[in-house]
Amino acid sequence: MKPKIKSLFQSKTFWSVVVACVAGLAKPIAEAIDSRKLSAMDVAAMVLVVTGTLGAVVGRVDATARIYTPDGVPGPNKRDLEQSLSSPPTLPPV
Repeated sequence: MKPKIKSLFQSKTFWSVVVACVAGLAKPIAEAIDSRKLSAMDVAAMVLVVTGTLGAVVGRVDATARIYTPDGVPGPNKRDLEQSLSSPPTLPPV
């Protein structure tokens, strides 16, 4: 079976990372605006959020391996994934 191809902007992971970045930046930015100053700790917090965000996006773009979830958690578990990879592809009805 040919792997599914999609744009980075169609990735739920990408948009989750963007939301997490915005959430991580909101508090230090709001506090800096309220106090009318930006501390070194505020800058450090923002740098960490942005660095983590970029790392997650790069990791998502470079990802090639299929992943599985633990038993009892939504998504394919290890056994399901191994079965889908070992079974021959089925042809659609004509």
